[in-house]
Amino acid sequence: MTARQFPIRRQILLGFGLLLLLWGALGALALVRARQIRDAAERLHAHPLQVREAAHQLQVAVLSIRREHGDLVQETDPESRATLQAAIENNERNIEQALSVLTRRYLGPPSDVERIRRLVREWSSARLHTLDLASAGQAPDAIKKMLPQGAAGKKGEQLLKAIETVDDFAEKKATALLVDARGTNRALMFQMLVFAGIVVFLSVLIIFLIIRNLRRSLDGVLRATKTFSGDDPVHAPVPPNEFGELAVAYNSLVDRVTSELRRQRVLGTLNQHFIETTDPTAACDALLATLMDATGATTGALLLPDDPGALLVPFVTAGLDPCDLKPVPIDTSIGECGLALRAGGFLHLTGFPEAGPHVLPCTPGLVFPQELCTLVPRQGDQVVALISLGTVRRFAPWQIDLVRSLLEPIATGLSALIAQERLRKTSLELACTNEELKRQQQELRLQAQELSAQNRELELQKAQLGEMNRVKTAFLSNMSHELRTPLNSVIALSGVLSRRLTGQIPEEEAGYLDVIERNGRQLLALINDVLDLARLEAGKEELHLEDVAVPDLIRDVCALLAPLAQQKGLELVVDAREDTPRAVTDPAKVRQILQNLIGNAIKFTRDGSVIVRQRVEAGRVSVAVIDTGVGIPEDQLEAIFEEFRQATGPHSRSLGGTGLGLAIARRHAALLGGSLTVHSRPDQGSTFTLTFPLEPGRSLGGSPPDGPHGPAGNGGNRLLLIEDNEAAVIQIRDLLPAPDFRLRVARDGETGLAAIREEVPDGIILDLNMPGVDGFEVLRQLREEPATALTPVLILTARHVSREELSFLRENRIYQLIQKGAIQRDDLLERVRSMLGQKHHQSP
Repeated sequence: MTARQFPIRRQILLGFGLLLLLWGALGALALVRARQIRDAAERLHAHPLQVREAAHQLQVAVLSIRREHGDLVQETDPESRATLQAAIENNERNIEQALSVLTRRYLGPPSDVERIRRLVREWSSARLHTLDLASAGQAPDAIKKMLPQGAAGKKGEQLLKAIETVDDFAEKKATALLVDARGTNRALMFQMLVFAGIVVFLSVLIIFLIIRNLRRSLDGVLRATKTFSGDDPVHAPVPPNEFGELAVAYNSLVDRVTSELRRQRVLGTLNQHFIETTDPTAACDALLATLMDATGATTGALLLPDDPGALLVPFVTAGLDPCDLKPVPIDTSIGECGLALRAGGFLHLTGFPEAGPHVLPCTPGLVFPQELCTLVPRQGDQVVALISLGTVRRFAPWQIDLVRSLLEPIATGLSALIAQERLRKTSLELACTNEELKRQQQELRLQAQELSAQNRELELQKAQLGEMNRVKTAFLSNMSHELRTPLNSVIALSGVLSRRLTGQIPEEEAGYLDVIERNGRQLLALINDVLDLARLEAGKEELHLEDVAVPDLIRDVCALLAPLAQQKGLELVVDAREDTPRAVTDPAKVRQILQNLIGNAIKFTRDGSVIVRQRVEAGRVSVAVIDTGVGIPEDQLEAIFEEFRQATGPHSRSLGGTGLGLAIARRHAALLGGSLTVHSRPDQGSTFTLTFPLEPGRSLGGSPPDGPHGPAGNGGNRLLLIEDNEAAVIQIRDLLPAPDFRLRVARDGETGLAAIREEVPDGIILDLNMPGVDGFEVLRQLREEPATALTPVLILTARHVSREELSFLRENRIYQLIQKGAIQRDDLLERVRSMLGQKHHQSP
């Protein structure tokens, strides 16, 4: 196996393995030599240096003992003699330590050390003899023996010479070891340099060989890349290593790119023919010629559907006699067309005999090609054409793939060509009818002029109706306010007179006041119904969605209407499910509908009971009001929901009514996303059923809030009434007497603001319609002042509040909005106490 055939991965791994091995050997050699140097240094330190240090220690100790011994011989003071004796003993110990080191470390003859030990012993004996002479009173003789000519002096000099001999030997040994260490260091440096050079040389050689093999493996791919032009594929040689996979992938990519370029060129030529050629025959001829040129086919035929669309008939041919070609049924399952359809629109046939008839009936009748390619382009399920290409040689694989890839573009182009031809024929047919259309167009022009005049008249009428509707709505709104204001005064003053004159006037006259108040409230209810109907017709009715407990709402309405049922001796039964989920709806609208339904049930029932049954099913709340009243004829069940319509009967007119309540109730139910239905039989009773969703799909703002929303007081009783209507002032004064309430009155907005600056009240009752500074401006200034930002404000007005006005009131945190005349005296008193934060108790 040559180096090029050796895998690149193995070459790299082997090369770097050798490099690591060489560098490892270099490191091992350096480690061995470093240990040698370390051993030489240790020998130098452990032997000569320590021996010389011990010899020096011996010399110092001997000299010190000789000096101190001379002083000891001459000294007579016992204390000084003891000190000198201790110093001599210490030096003797130093001598023993030094001799121990010499015994272990000295590399010379052991006799040198033994001679020193012997001389130390002899010198010690001589010194002891001099001490004995000194102790016997012969100090001069002891001193003579210590002199260099004396016995002790001679022994000391011999000892010093022996020590010097050992020191000289140690010095020479240290010099020899140093010279040896330097030689070892030079040898190591030389060996390291030689070995490092070899390692570097081998590293460069290995890298060069690897790079050379990489370059040789890549050169084929690079040359193929540079010579690739797109016309013919240029394949790179495949080396027997990992780059062979790269070369194979490159060759595959070249084949795909070349195939795609060929396809794009052929497709561009076909598109150019389809776009620029308007003649179907010329376009089909160019199509067949392009396909034959791209595949090297020797024969070709193109068949198109006939007018009925049942047969494929020859349209253009090349190398064939059209007379020899036969039409092919489109729905056939035999022959080349049937096989091509079964194969998805493309068929490649090979292995034809060189002579003899075809085994399969095919388009070229007397031609015996070696191979045959058949295309059946389709647009959806409809066959567009049949194209048959034959060759006396062989189709290359890329030519087969090319023809197969052009199946869909050919189908699209031929479909457009056929559609264009049909469009041309249709245009000719349309041209024939164009004159007729022109005549009809003239007639239509005249009719259009007449319709235009009629449309202008209708637009004028529409504008007039819109203006009339706007004027009607404005009129009803203004009239309702103009009627509410004096009517509220009548209701308020009649109520005040009734309470103040109770027991002071005859009962019959007191009844007249009750009639005035009752009829006033009925008239106010009628005005409210008319205004509600006007808003509904104008599409201005709005929803205010809240989280509502439906059973509690039903019980509140029934508690409000219970006195009416008791007056007639009727039993009012509430059957509400306590497990009903809370609903998101408009409580005011639901309350108004239920008041109307339950009130009608009580009004039209002479004896028996009224049952209010509430259920929940499939996310919807249903409330059924069941009575045992007079009932409604079947032919009038829908009429009662029309405006100003009532059921006809012996009791209907006697019980009164305007015929607006049910109409408004049904519209409100639809506004809530629900419905209002009725089932009834004459003299057996009626059942009105209200249904609405628990959670509607939309949320609209606008209706007055049904409960408190703003801040409440802390239990005080200081009230400020800002109201310009005298009747309303009298009613409130009568409703809120002293000492339970400390009431101040301001007749307009400016006076009310001045009164608030003098003393901030615990609560404010505010009217909206006032001359000058109206209630909206008063509320805005109140909330801008820190002292009154949280003062509770109860709005009591006869004005119909729009969506924008209601949004303003909510933003400024009013406690509650109450319509004048829409609430009873006790309820109004309870709302005022709740606003002030006072605990509930029975009103006077």
